[in-house]
Formats: sequence, C-alpha cells, structure tokens
Amino acid sequence: MQNRSKGNAQGIDVSHWQGKINWQQVKADGREFAFIKATQGTAFVDPRFYENAKGARGAGLLVGAYHFMDAITVQAAKQQAAHFAETMKKAGDVFELPPVMDYENNPGNLNKATINVIALAFLNEVERLTGSRPMIYTGNAFAVNFDTSLGVYPLWIARYSNTRVPDDRAAWKRWTIWQFSDSGKVPGISGNVDLNEFDGTLNDLKVWAKKMKQKEGAAAVSDKVNVIVDGKKIKDGKLVDGVTYVPLRAVGEAIGAKIGWDQNSKTATLETKE
Repeated sequence: MQNRSKGNAQGIDVSHWQGKINWQQVKADGREFAFIKATQGTAFVDPRFYENAKGARGAGLLVGAYHFMDAITVQAAKQQAAHFAETMKKAGDVFELPPVMDYENNPGNLNKATINVIALAFLNEVERLTGSRPMIYTGNAFAVNFDTSLGVYPLWIARYSNTRVPDDRAAWKRWTIWQFSDSGKVPGISGNVDLNEFDGTLNDLKVWAKKMKQKEGAAAVSDKVNVIVDGKKIKDGKLVDGVTYVPLRAVGEAIGAKIGWDQNSKTATLETKE
C-alpha cells in the first residue's frame, strides 16, 4: 500500500480510555478529524461517546463514530448494527464522516468465509439504517481475512510504524485512513492516543465524506423493490444507488430457466428450456 504524504489531513480516534478531552486544544494542535468509539456488542455504549462527539464537533473537527464488532452470527451482526445506528441517531446531527465497523479480532474462531458473511451483514444493515456507506477498520494482520467482496468499503488500517507501510491485501491495495501510531501525544489529552492520517488534504476528506453518503433520493442498500418478469413477481429485488439488483436464481425460476454455477471460473449461467 501507499506511504503517508505531506499535507495529508491528520486526526485521532478516542474512547472513554482517554478520559476527559479538551477538544479546543486538540483542534489547535492541527488535528482535523476524530473518530469516536460509540458502541460494542448489542448494548454497550461508550461512557464518553456523546460528550466526545459533541465536543469534537463543537471544536470544529470532522467527526465519525465507530462500533467494535464482536458478533459471531449474522443475526448478532444485524443486532449490533441496529444498536450502533440507534446510538448514533441519539447523538444528533454531528457526524460528517462515515460510520465505521471496527473488526479486528476473531473471538468465535470463525473461518474466513464466515467472517466475511458476518461483516457484510453488519455493513449492509448499517448502510440501510444510516443512509451512509460505512468503512472498515482493522489491523494489518487481520485484514488478510477479508476477501474482495469487502473491497468496495474504504479501508482504515492500523499499522504502527514510521517505516513499514500496510501490506497489500486481497480486498485493498490502498488505505483511505492509516492509524500509524497508538502512542501519540496530543495537547488536551492525558496519556497516549491513536494517531491517524487521511489519504488526502482536509478538502479531499470533506469531498470524500460527502460522497460516502447516499445521493439524495437514492434508496439504501437493502431497500426492497418490486420486479416483474413475464408477469411474475420476483422477491428480494434491491435498489442500490439507483441500480436494481435481482438474484439470478429468482429470475431463472420466474422464466423457467436452469441456473448453473462454475466455482473454478466464478461463472454463473442461465439456460432457457428451448
């Protein structure tokens, strides 16, 4: 992946472990954005989330929220997404940066395929509930678990080094945000704090953040639409950024066609019965 560049926007991420923060001093130190821990699991809310979100926004920083994801089932992932979205909603209109899934360990000893299914379940639900495309935070080593299906989500990568860039992974060849230190010193914060860099200037960050939000009038990723094929209604049609997506199997069943799948070439086929 790419190295850091002079002129890139600088930021931090915090939780209750940083204690009470003087956000005006943080801003005066040149920090331009902050991600705040919001939630974990299906019930926990960081004790300083609301205070930090309001304080950072009031000081003029761009603010985002993150959820520490530890679900081991799809159902739990969706429940955690709902808890995250509801907590963000209660904080008010303070978030200009996209919501973040912090997925960095494997408490259930899941295989890679399951990790990806659970991650997508969480991300899709967050996007549906918030109207914003989320991003993924993970560690340099743990990122190897994510396949190319997650590459559509921007990467916030943790690698604490001044010399080694994050490694290329199947899903990503570039980072959007790099957490390059967990032992930063910033005025207004007692003790250590994580330091981050966006791949671009502050203006670039603002433009990118706006693009992450759904276009006005576009449906969220899981909005259902009605699709009719030869007079038959297909279930589970979805509208994503103005594009309709329909399961191929549903189309095949509607028109009486045979559906095939070649795992080696990753090719789907649809054959009519003529």
